[in-house]
Amino acid sequence: MDLIYLSPVPWNSIAQRPHFFIKQAIIFGFKNIIWVNPTPSRFPQLSDFRRLVSPFEANSFEVPENIKIINPRLAPIEPINFIYKKVNNTKMNNIVHEIKSHMKYETCHIVIGKPSLLASYLLDNIECRSSALDIMDNFPFFFQGMAKRSVSKILNNLISRVDICLYSCSTLKDIYNLPDERSLLTLNACDSTLFETARNLQRLDRNPHKLIFGYVGTIATWFDWEAVCGLAKNYPESEVRVIGPNYSSVPTGLLKNIKLFPAVEHSAIGRVISDFDYGIIPFKVNDLTDSVDPVKYYEYRAYDLPVISTRFGQMARRIDSQCVYDFQTFSIEKTIKSEDTITWSERFAPFFNRLSL
Repeated sequence: MDLIYLSPVPWNSIAQRPHFFIKQAIIFGFKNIIWVNPTPSRFPQLSDFRRLVSPFEANSFEVPENIKIINPRLAPIEPINFIYKKVNNTKMNNIVHEIKSHMKYETCHIVIGKPSLLASYLLDNIECRSSALDIMDNFPFFFQGMAKRSVSKILNNLISRVDICLYSCSTLKDIYNLPDERSLLTLNACDSTLFETARNLQRLDRNPHKLIFGYVGTIATWFDWEAVCGLAKNYPESEVRVIGPNYSSVPTGLLKNIKLFPAVEHSAIGRVISDFDYGIIPFKVNDLTDSVDPVKYYEYRAYDLPVISTRFGQMARRIDSQCVYDFQTFSIEKTIKSEDTITWSERFAPFFNRLSL
């Protein structure tokens, strides 16, 4: 069977839900996968050039032999939908032909990881047995103005067209409120390889007076530096490590016990996390993060780390259940009832079972 996957992130980026979805798709029986890298949803900005010249990202995995990666080259004017369709019609048609040239089987499934006009075009022009939309974020809130309205319109159109929607956070399921037969709450999870490595690790006793609080992941506009600085101030003898690609400005005058590190390859994440005493998730609370269930939570828990978080998205529910520490009230004297982690194989099984592979 063929799987066409329209990803919200490039293959060559830090390992995220899309990469793990494909990893599980192979395990569940897909023999040929066509990964389509994302197209822009907004007009170009100066900050885009920074990403081009600065190698912030770490790679995810080597590309398996049965995956073909497509790199669409479309004019970045999607917010003006009708002009976009006219200007890019020939190019989108060529993309369809390229995808079809890589298809090997009579049965095809399409999974959309990011709302786009290209996704709509593929649904119109490629016959498939089933179609799904994986709603990983409240996508419109990544954008402003025309781009936000455009993404919202495209998203709602795709929701009405696909056979099933997956939701990575309870809030998203509440927002879109589709009938149960077309909805599947599929929270995030942990890579099974990382989980096995973590379970075989012998953790050493640590100095309770010199702890390591650690964050691994992307640093962008939603990163709550105020929460990080507050933690560093309250525990001056300890160290706060922030590890990952940085797409936002760093506050001046950071305390000396806040240490910044570049992104690490996915294969090295376990080694980095294993040095932590606490995993931290300092995200601002806003409309975007209100619909987030962070993968790093499950990775921290794989290493049996207690987690400190701000009150956003799925993490707010965990704080209320006393499974996670709240940044605002954290104390090493307090105790919580941490959850066990779950792997991607377990998480995605209900979706793949529905496909009757």
